[in-house]
Amino acid sequence: PVSTDPRELGRTLATHLAADAPRHPRYAEWAERFTPYEDGRATARVIDVVFRGRRDGYRVRGAARDERPRLLFYLGGIRMNGITTSAVNLLNALDRTKYDVTALMALPRGKTTRRNQQRLDPGIRQVFRVGGMNGLKGRQALRRVADRSTDPLRAHRRFGHRTLWHDEWVRIFGSAKFDWVADFSGYSPFWAHLMLHSPRAVRAIWLHNEMAADRERTVAGKQPFLHSLGRVFTMYRGYDQLVSVSPALTELNRAELAEYAEPQKFRTLRNLPDIIGTAEPVDDTREEPDDSPAATQVDEAETETEAEAMQTLWRAALDVDEMKRFVTVGRLSPEKNHARLIRAFAQVHASQPRTQLFVVGGGPLAAALRRLVDELGLADSVFLTGPQSDPISIMRACDCFVLSSDYEGQPMVLIEAAQLALPIVSTAFGSAAGALPGDEMLIVDRDDEALASGMTTFLAGGVPAAHLDVAAYTAEVLTQFDELIPHPESSSS
Repeated sequence: PVSTDPRELGRTLATHLAADAPRHPRYAEWAERFTPYEDGRATARVIDVVFRGRRDGYRVRGAARDERPRLLFYLGGIRMNGITTSAVNLLNALDRTKYDVTALMALPRGKTTRRNQQRLDPGIRQVFRVGGMNGLKGRQALRRVADRSTDPLRAHRRFGHRTLWHDEWVRIFGSAKFDWVADFSGYSPFWAHLMLHSPRAVRAIWLHNEMAADRERTVAGKQPFLHSLGRVFTMYRGYDQLVSVSPALTELNRAELAEYAEPQKFRTLRNLPDIIGTAEPVDDTREEPDDSPAATQVDEAETETEAEAMQTLWRAALDVDEMKRFVTVGRLSPEKNHARLIRAFAQVHASQPRTQLFVVGGGPLAAALRRLVDELGLADSVFLTGPQSDPISIMRACDCFVLSSDYEGQPMVLIEAAQLALPIVSTAFGSAAGALPGDEMLIVDRDDEALASGMTTFLAGGVPAAHLDVAAYTAEVLTQFDELIPHPESSSS
């Protein structure tokens, strides 16, 4: 029966649910259709099969498994940064007919993290870690002390320590098994440790930067990665593959981290780009490792009115005719060395006044950089835009991309600048030479005068536009990826 009156519906339901009510004519049909094996002993059967391992006399169907390698990626906190962008791009590019792909992440709670989660292809299985580790609070406290004060892997020798980590893996994944697991974030001791508890898998961890230099990074007088990355480094020996994002970076990490891992473990897999023109605008201006203490830092406060005034200024500056515009995109943090870029631009601007510099990004050094701009008298030609949801639109309006970093991995912004066919001037950070295919990028020494000279060379027509064949580049990266993955047919032959 169908009713639009709540009271009538309630009376009808009460009649049908009464103990002495006759069965509805369709009851038997629905019972056969939806609960054909219900006999009052379903729970007993589950206990027998799942917990006692009994199979005889029960209808037990094994889990479906094909021959595709089963891959697990831990993606980090999926904040809006370069690591998240490169992870999403790689996973979305993988052939799901070739690989069974699972993405592990913390449960997205904010608008930005949910949007990044939704960028993943629906064919990728998503698993979320919800809640904390099981076990008595006292044992967990001892585990945390051991993990922080000693070599985390040697701490396994202590009573119950290994069991706590094993139980956490089972809490998240149950009996699921993978052929290859990767900590794609690479900065969190907790997750680096957890991934080592996967049963019988090839284990990989990503090295997105010159990691030894990153460990020593100082922000506002503090070294946020000193202890956490030190613990991650000690776990490298438990991994089979230490994956850097450019060939030059692989060589740097192999040399600088030699005490932590054998040389053959260091591998290379370049980042994959968003395809500009079809990708959703992504803010790559707040690039910070997901699990780092510095990831939670915010820019120094500025009022909404100040932000609106700054936006009005730099948008108006983009409309000025007959200007040559330099642009850089990245988090305003020490390793990017934006102060060097601003000082170098001051030298260029003194002799070439029809020039502008746009610094796109936010970060802990924003206020200090604004003061530097004012001190140099460049307020009418250097514009700090703050973080932008669509930095590509600003890059399109400029003539030359400049990177002034002391160290980097493979900056996503260089790939984007090459797709936009922008000329590129970059300082010679350790992995600069291998950051892009080809040799069109002008690489200069890491000092003010050299960077100013490179920018002047661009103005004189001496820096060609960079180019990137995205299809060929993507095919090369996917071939590199395939070499990381164990294939059952090759191991059995």
